[in-house]
Amino acid sequence: MIGLRKKIQADINHLNRVIDLYSYKKDIFILKSSKEEYQSTYKYLQSVLQLTEERKPTALAAVV
Repeated sequence: MIGLRKKIQADINHLNRVIDLYSYKKDIFILKSSKEEYQSTYKYLQSVLQLTEERKPTALAAVV
């Protein structure tokens, strides 16, 4: 269970980094596509992050 939590936490950290980089280069992405496409992709990344965080087992569940 600890290994699974560490793997999921690493996934969450990586997703947060991707979102940070995507936000940092926002102007370039909008220039190459559109603001709507940027927002759509950003919302998708946020939803993936949220689903990953929901998968994370709690410490209490690990004890039971």
